Amino acid sequence: MEITKDSIRLAVEEESQITSARRTVAALLKSMNFSEKKISDVSIIVTELGTNLIKHCSGGELIVRVIKVCDYYGLEIISVDNGPGIKDISLAMKDGFTTAGTLGGGLGAIKRLSKDFDFYTQAGKGSIFLSRIYDDRFYGEINKHSLEFSAISIPKDGEDVNGDGYDIEFSNTGAILLLVDGLGHGISAFEASTEAIKIFKNYYTEKVLNLMERINKALFHTRGCAGIIALINAIDNIVNFVGIGNISAFIIDDSIRKTMVSQNGIIGENIFRIKESSYNYNDNSVLIFHSDGISANWNLKDYPGIEYRDPAILAGILYRDFARGNDDLTVIVGRKKKKAE
Repeated sequence: MEITKDSIRLAVEEESQITSARRTVAALLKSMNFSEKKISDVSIIVTELGTNLIKHCSGGELIVRVIKVCDYYGLEIISVDNGPGIKDISLAMKDGFTTAGTLGGGLGAIKRLSKDFDFYTQAGKGSIFLSRIYDDRFYGEINKHSLEFSAISIPKDGEDVNGDGYDIEFSNTGAILLLVDGLGHGISAFEASTEAIKIFKNYYTEKVLNLMERINKALFHTRGCAGIIALINAIDNIVNFVGIGNISAFIIDDSIRKTMVSQNGIIGENIFRIKESSYNYNDNSVLIFHSDGISANWNLKDYPGIEYRDPAILAGILYRDFARGNDDLTVIVGRKKKKAE
């Protein structure tokens, strides 16, 4: 199975789809040389999440993403539903409560088998669950950075390729992030975003402005794209930012969002002057970047406490509630890693 940054969307509306999802995830783990024990553990996680979706939510989706840092792998599974929510989460976490009759024992088993586990639930609005698993041999390499991110990137329904693309490169001081949205969708959009990512990977150590200028020139022969580059300094809490076109970037503090402003234009066309801006953030800020496949009409005040959950939970909320459904979509959520108490 080919490993890409695209998320795998697995619908779970009936029992047979749990089996299909389990096989898909197992094949993905085998392609990354995970141990048979780890594959067995993840199969239990998929079964428990899928069973929970069917028994309590009338179905939902599992969003699966490969985590790759250098040559080290992990897997992120986000369960999303529009069900009734969970009234008593402590009761639901007891073995057997949510998925009685399965081998794993429900949400409690998922937590035990996951390296990272988190959830968010609202009465009448549904739930989001996260399970993150690593190849234990390499967990220290993946987990050593001061910033943490989650992403969901999915092509438009019916398309074989994703016109959106992203890349995140880490450093000793933070990370630099690229998000691009090829104009339209399909193969021409994919070619534009792929070219942008290739240039970014080769030159990401350059200054942000110079890097965007280089990408702009390289895309003259393509359809072009909208895009942002964000250099996130985790020591000084500064984002150096360049954005062009219809693409969104925000800093969230106490559910209040500050926009990182993109200029008009298309990457790959003659832009008179590309501008760089700097933005301050604090240790508790959340950074959100998304293409126009996600509506920007969200307000985190509608989701009390969501900014304190794992970035994958917030990415799942934005995907579930604000995906337009008629375009490729990508949402990236990042923040400074919380210190162990």
